Amino acid sequence: MHTVKTIVLALILVILSVMGLRAEEISLEPLTQSDKIQVEEISLEQFANEFNTLFQAKDWKKIGQLFINNPNTAKQFQQMLARASEGTGKQVEQTRALAGLVARLRQGLSGSENPMFARLIKEGKKAYSIAEYRIAIRKWERGLNLARQTKSQFYIGIFIGSLGVVYHDIGQYQKALIYQQQALEIYREIDSKYEVENTLNNIGNIYETLAQYQKALNYYQQALELNRKIGNKLGEGDDLDRIGVTYLRIDQYQKALTNFQQALEIYREIGHKLGEGDNLGNIGVTYLNIGQYQKALTNFQQALEIHREIGNKLGEGDNLDYIGTMYLKCELRAK
Repeated sequence: MHTVKTIVLALILVILSVMGLRAEEISLEPLTQSDKIQVEEISLEQFANEFNTLFQAKDWKKIGQLFINNPNTAKQFQQMLARASEGTGKQVEQTRALAGLVARLRQGLSGSENPMFARLIKEGKKAYSIAEYRIAIRKWERGLNLARQTKSQFYIGIFIGSLGVVYHDIGQYQKALIYQQQALEIYREIDSKYEVENTLNNIGNIYETLAQYQKALNYYQQALELNRKIGNKLGEGDDLDRIGVTYLRIDQYQKALTNFQQALEIYREIGHKLGEGDNLGNIGVTYLNIGQYQKALTNFQQALEIHREIGNKLGEGDNLDYIGTMYLKCELRAK
C-alpha cells in the first residue's frame, strides 16, 4: 500500500505538467542500435519516478528508451493510470490525459525498431507544413510501403491516414475518403481508440467540405460517442463544437446553440481557455444570425477578453470583426 502511495505522489508533478500537451507534438529521436541494450526491467515505482524526471527535462529520446527497455513495466504503468482515471474531477481529467499520452507512446514505440518510420513521418510533416504536397505524398507513400513490408499495422494506419489528409487538402476528396476509411478499419482492428476518434473526425471533415452535412454529422457523432466512452473530455468538447458548426452551416440554429453550450461547459470544466474563447465566438455568431444582437455582443465581448488574456491575436481579431459586423447590421436595421 505504501508503494502505491509513493507512485501516486511521484505522478503528481507529471500530471500537472501534461495538461495541454498532445502526444502528436512529441518528436522522439530515432534510436541507434547502441541505444537498444536490453536490461532487467525496473520496478513500477522506479519507472514512475524516472518518467517524471525525464518528462520534466523534456528528454524524449530517454523516455523512448525507458519504454523500450521496460515494456512490461510500461504496460503496468499505463494500467495503473487507467484505473486512476475513473471518476470525475480535474485531477482525474489530468490523469486521463497522461494515460492517453502513455498509451500513444507505447503504441508508437512498437515500431521503433525501424527508425525510418519516424524520419519519414517527420519529413512528410515538414513538407506538408509548407504546402509541398508532392514531397509529403512521396515521403508518406515510401513509409507506407515500408510499413506494409514489416507488417506494422499501427504505422500502416498512420501513413494511410496522413495521405488521406493531404488528398483532402489538394481537392482529391474521393481518394481522401478511401484512404481514411482504410485507416479507420486498421485502427478498429488493432483497437486504437484515439486514432479511431481522430479518423472519424477526418472523414467528417471531408463530407463537410463536400457539403454532405448529414454524413459529416454522422461521423462527428460517432467520434463524440467514442470520446464519451473513453472519458476524453477535451475530445468530447471539440466534437460538440464541430457538430455545432455543422448545424450552424445548415441554419439549424437551436441545435447549433445546444451543442456549442455543451462544449462551453466542458471547456470551462477542464480549464481549456482557447476552446472557451472560440466557443463563445461561435455562440455569438449563432445569436447574430438569428438577430439577437445583445446576446451576440455579450458572447463576442467575453470571447474577446479571453483571447486577449491568452494572447491569441487571431481570435482577438476575429471577435473584433464579429463585433463590427454586428454593429453594422444594427445600423442597417435601424435605417
